[in-house]
Amino acid sequence: MLFRSLESVVSDTISMTSTMFPNGTSSATINFTDEFLANPETDNTDRLRVIQPQQCIDIYYSPSTDRIFQSGVPGFYSGHWVSLAADPESYYGDTSIITVGTDDGERAWCVREFQGVLYSLRERSSCRRRGVARCGRRRG
Repeated sequence: MLFRSLESVVSDTISMTSTMFPNGTSSATINFTDEFLANPETDNTDRLRVIQPQQCIDIYYSPSTDRIFQSGVPGFYSGHWVSLAADPESYYGDTSIITVGTDDGERAWCVREFQGVLYSLRERSSCRRRGVARCGRRRG
């Protein structure tokens, strides 16, 4: 098997050497050390849970939490998708949803922040979040 190593490339201060195979190569066995994956400080397994932002009715950036809130995501009309802190394009597919009401017929319209408190605005009620979830239905 003929192959050639190309010049090294530096990616995030880690030198990586490219290997090129000629056209028509059907199989190859390669033994190499990946310095990036071998480093325990660069554990990126949580990125396997990350999904891209969804289509939504409303999107809001909260400066106090440094997160993006998406409302009206198809299939999740009673809640909001919340991005990872300081990473607005990343959402965990299993835990980024905040359900404000479960199939109660009210759709969540948006999230807004007022004087450091996040409010979830819905069709006929609202929910206030400060530290712990405290939700109440407005009567009348």
